[in-house]
Formats: sequence, C-alpha cells, structure tokens
Amino acid sequence: MKWYLPYLPSRIVYLSRPKLNGIGKHAGVLIEWIGGAFVVDRQSGRGLKFVSMEEFAHGRAVVAEATIEERGAVARAFERLKESLETAPGYDLFKRNCEHFARKVVFGEERSHQIEGVVFLAVLVAAVAILVRD
Repeated sequence: MKWYLPYLPSRIVYLSRPKLNGIGKHAGVLIEWIGGAFVVDRQSGRGLKFVSMEEFAHGRAVVAEATIEERGAVARAFERLKESLETAPGYDLFKRNCEHFARKVVFGEERSHQIEGVVFLAVLVAAVAILVRD
C-alpha cells in the first residue's frame, strides 16, 4: 500500500513506556500534525498499529526519548515510517520488535539496545560459567 499525504508532520517523537509485564520498555513513534497526533507501534500478534497516546500509554508514564522537528530530519524520518508501513513485516522479538521499529524511524538504525543487552548478558554468564568450571 502506498501512502500519500500532502504535507509533512510538524514533529516526530521516539516514545517509550514500561512494558505491561514490567520487564523492559515498549517503544513507539508519535507523529504530530498541527491539530492532531497519533502513535505508531509494533506489537506481538498485532504488527504495526496506529493508536492514540492514551492507548499507547496504557496507564503508564510515557517518556519522550528523542524529538525531531527540523524539516529535513522530519522528512527523512517520515519516509522511513512510510517504508515500514508499506513493507510491514511481522513481529520478531530478535529482529523486528517495537524498539527496532521506533529506532529505524527516528534514528535510521534498526536495532534494539534491550536485545543487545540481553545477548551480552547471556554471553557474559556463559563465559563466567566456563571459567568457573575449569
């Protein structure tokens, strides 16, 4: 599906809030136009969804991690958002989770610091177990 909008958003914001299960953060992207706003997020079993700020917050405190307002940066981020919506691959915890999506749109890098931290911790624990065993 191709997305056409006659004008750019005024601001794009990387958002996060505590996950509902209490482990880690859930990320999304706030798209703001004069007079309106919505959040796009990726969820397991639901894919990419447009939701209100209240739906995204789910009763939790929401943090604005990064804000883009410069026109050129907004245009690039909006193009990455449209690309994500047009291809809309499914959710994958290790390759395409909510943080991968939000970081791709806002920063142009599809990565998850949370997953990288878990992998690092697992490697560290394995290394310590091997050293202790010997």
